[in-house]
Amino acid sequence: NLDDQSSWRKALPLWINGPNLSQSTLSSEATNALPERTISYTLVLRNVTLSPAKEITTVVYLPDSLHLLSDTLRTSGGEALLTGQDVLWRGELAGGESVTTTVVLTQSVLSEAWLPAGAIIEDGLTDPIILHDLRFSPPAQKFLPIIATP
Repeated sequence: NLDDQSSWRKALPLWINGPNLSQSTLSSEATNALPERTISYTLVLRNVTLSPAKEITTVVYLPDSLHLLSDTLRTSGGEALLTGQDVLWRGELAGGESVTTTVVLTQSVLSEAWLPAGAIIEDGLTDPIILHDLRFSPPAQKFLPIIATP
């Protein structure tokens, strides 16, 4: 029997006055223009609290089967660098602020593949946040025009 003095408790991490980057996203968008398929990856870092995030480090891991297009890395704030096949972003976010970082890659149109990408966001105070994006890239199909004969 449990008496009235018993209680169940669950411990949850709580950072008072800490940043909250949990609404950040990683997404991709593909275009099938010939002769190459391009895939744009977009990382949006969002601090949804009033507390600033002062030391954010984010690494975006891009698929090895893709090829980076030169001069396509863009960010609306902070510092973004290409390190091999990965994007490293460092910076700060004020409370309520967001930053968008994009990069464009190419893929052979004839290949078929699953393209996994991921990101790890660390702010030096709260638990790391892990994001993922999984895109299926179908093979290209070419169709011959149909010629009608009377």
